[in-house]
Amino acid sequence: MSILRNRINFLKTFRSDKNIGALAASSRFVVKSVLAYMPRDTRTIVECGPGDGVMTRELLHRLPSDGTLLAIEANKDFTALLRNIHDQRFNLVEGRVQDIVSYVESHNLGLVDFAVASIPFSFLPPSERIQIVRDVYKLLKLGGVFVIFNYSPLMYGTMKKIFGNTNIAFEVRNIPPCSIMIARKEK
Repeated sequence: MSILRNRINFLKTFRSDKNIGALAASSRFVVKSVLAYMPRDTRTIVECGPGDGVMTRELLHRLPSDGTLLAIEANKDFTALLRNIHDQRFNLVEGRVQDIVSYVESHNLGLVDFAVASIPFSFLPPSERIQIVRDVYKLLKLGGVFVIFNYSPLMYGTMKKIFGNTNIAFEVRNIPPCSIMIARKEK
C-alpha cells in the first residue's frame, strides 16, 4: 500500500472514530526515537494503541524469533489492518487498554520487558489514566521500560509518580511534534 493511501486511510479512520487521538501515523523519526528505549534483551512487548501498525512492524523487526508482541487496539478499522500482519510472534486483541492485565494474563505472557502506548490519554478520566500506568508498572519486569508517545506530555507527572525514574524527550520531526515519556521499573 502506498504512503499516500496509508495517510488517507488513517485520516478516514480518525474522522470516523472520536476516540482516536492522532491525526496521522507516527513518523519514522518517532518510531526510531521510541525504539531507542527498547531494552536490548526484550522478548515480550505489549503495545497499547498500535493504530495502523507503523510501530508494530518495527517492533517485530527488532524482536527475536522467540519473542512475543501483544497489541491492544480498540478501533475496528485499525484491527482489520493489523490482522494483515502475519507473524507467529504477533498477538492482536481488539479491546480497551484499561483491560491490559487480563489480556496479558490470558496470553500467558508473564512479566513484560517493554510496553509502549500511543493512546489518547487526554480522552480518559484521570482515574483510568492512573490505573493504566499502575497496571503497566505491575506487568513490567524489573528493568522493564514503559514508553508513552503523544502530542502532549500529559502523562509525564503520572509516570513520574508511579515509576520514579522517568524522562521526557521531544520529537519535532513529526506533525505535530511528539512527546516521548520514558519510565523504567527499578523496584
